[in-house]
Amino acid sequence: MLLWAALLVLSAIYMHALDALPNNASGWQKLWKGIGILALLLGSAYLIVHSLAHATSSVRCSTWQRPGRGGLDSAICAGKECG
Repeated sequence: MLLWAALLVLSAIYMHALDALPNNASGWQKLWKGIGILALLLGSAYLIVHSLAHATSSVRCSTWQRPGRGGLDSAICAGKECG
């Protein structure tokens, strides 16, 4: 998902999504700018979702996920006050 986000954001920049349109812009220029803005928004949303999905939280520990029991949750809870 991270690579798709990068592809969309870079494509949007290539399509001049952040540049101002001239006063006498053609319909094609307006179309590409609109597609570029949509690509930029979608790529930004992918980046936000990716960062939120892979963020760790100190609240993830519960009573059955105590340190020392092995697994990923044990590694996350290691050194924290769990349950």
